[in-house]
Amino acid sequence: MNQEAENIYRDIESSIRAELGLPGQLRPRGQMTRHQINSTLIADFGETTCFIKLNRAEKAGMFEAEYEGLEALAQSATVRVPAPVCTGSNESSCWLVLEYLALGGERNPARLGMELAEMHRHTGEQHGWHRDNTIGSTPQSNDPSDDWVNFWRKQRLLPQHDMAIANGARAELMNSGRRLAEALPKFFQGYQPRASLLHGDLWGGNYAYLSSGEPVIFDPAVYYGDRETDLAMTELFGGFD
Repeated sequence: MNQEAENIYRDIESSIRAELGLPGQLRPRGQMTRHQINSTLIADFGETTCFIKLNRAEKAGMFEAEYEGLEALAQSATVRVPAPVCTGSNESSCWLVLEYLALGGERNPARLGMELAEMHRHTGEQHGWHRDNTIGSTPQSNDPSDDWVNFWRKQRLLPQHDMAIANGARAELMNSGRRLAEALPKFFQGYQPRASLLHGDLWGGNYAYLSSGEPVIFDPAVYYGDRETDLAMTELFGGFD
């Protein structure tokens, strides 16, 4: 293990110790695994097994927002999420420490659907959230709004449209996207959905099951909005059962 890794493990250990109020040593199970957005590590701390997500220090806000999102989902007492333990950073890295859950159990899509419906019955006063967060690694604005269609146009559709253009999308997409944004009120006349608690990034890679068949959702981009946006996201990348 190099010095940088030793420093990271030491600082993560200190943050877990401070949060739990317990002595202990962090004992990694194997090597850190690098993924498209984050690196991950499974480690033991005393009798507790943790799943740790790591990134560069400047991404600390991303993990802080995810921590709060997981707390909000957990407080709904509906779909299981990995309990957040702590988050922190040092000069080089930031981390989010979560409860470790052994995934890969028998699928139970009916139960998942019912629990998501219960989650969506938890509502807020406005669409949006008290802070911005990220969807994947992409910044997501959550400025509260009483108007769902306006919120979705300004803070979801147009930012994605503009990023597509900046990354080389065709001019015809730019024109049709702008026309769609302008026409949205015509499609949604009188439409005033409740501001439901949303996972926010509910594609097929962000759910699984425990050995008991209990569904688990993770990697959220939480906010309050039209519940149909969560349902629409389940159609992405192959969809759900």
